[in-house]
Amino acid sequence: MVDMSPDLMSLAPYVAWRMKELYETAPQAFHELRGRYAAEIGPCSSPKEALATSEGVEWWLHHCAEFRLDKMRYSQKRLGKQR
Repeated sequence: MVDMSPDLMSLAPYVAWRMKELYETAPQAFHELRGRYAAEIGPCSSPKEALATSEGVEWWLHHCAEFRLDKMRYSQKRLGKQR
């Protein structure tokens, strides 16, 4: 049987690192995601607080990965047009 609500707290340090990377490389995107997080999950005062629950870790893990995938797809499209 598959656990539909796994405890993702062990991934919190990795997600925090990805959040910091996003903040440093794309601050506007980070702030947009932070606003979406507040609207969907609830307000938080810091990334540490956002990662205090498994639900928060899951949300940020998903959205940081989605951002990276979109960025990769955009890069691939640009490379394809240059050829």
